[in-house]
Amino acid sequence: MRKAIALLGAFTVLAAAGSKDKPKALTGSSGAENDHVELQATVVLDKDEIHRLVGADIPAGIVVVQIKAIPKGDGPLSIGRDDFTLVSHKDGQRSGPYAPGQIAGNDVLVVSQHTVDGGGTYRQNTGPTWGGMPGTMGGPRQMPGGGGVGSAPSQNTEAEAKVQVDEKSKGKPNPLLDKLQSETLPDSLETKDPVSGLLFFPLEGKQKPKDLELIYKGPAGRLFVPFKP
Repeated sequence: MRKAIALLGAFTVLAAAGSKDKPKALTGSSGAENDHVELQATVVLDKDEIHRLVGADIPAGIVVVQIKAIPKGDGPLSIGRDDFTLVSHKDGQRSGPYAPGQIAGNDVLVVSQHTVDGGGTYRQNTGPTWGGMPGTMGGPRQMPGGGGVGSAPSQNTEAEAKVQVDEKSKGKPNPLLDKLQSETLPDSLETKDPVSGLLFFPLEGKQKPKDLELIYKGPAGRLFVPFKP
């Protein structure tokens, strides 16, 4: 009897350890459709799975969405990566997708940003910025940094940006850029056939699939795709 109790206790400890060590779901799939298009999407947060999809490592702080669009109307479907926005319901972040050159290009956008929040507090974010080109939907991403605090009457954000060329990479072939260009959903296209591609969204902090939602807003209408692990 004592041996049975001891074995039961051992199995309980192992089961608890196994559940504790079990990795959390870092992918989630979902879909949505209307009379014009069907969207099938999978969000990927796992670094190894992203490497498998892309064939190379990409910078941290990027969420990958594998998207497939299936036209349903009689005419061609007009679609492109700038039709999509990724939203985090965890912290309110919203992001448009990066173009391949914003991830693996030789141009670096340096931004000095000053933010005033609604509580009357002025903060200057001096964190470093990587990627991004002026005028693109994805925009630059500034990582957290230090700053000063003061008072201000209302919310306001001002940013001063300039592009610098990475001289170390200038003129050199970039295998990652070539790979991203072949895998990324095109900027815009018209098709009567299903089209697939990857979307790369900059998001800061730790995110879970259940906290993320993909929004499509384009010529085929507006669709919401909440992810499920």
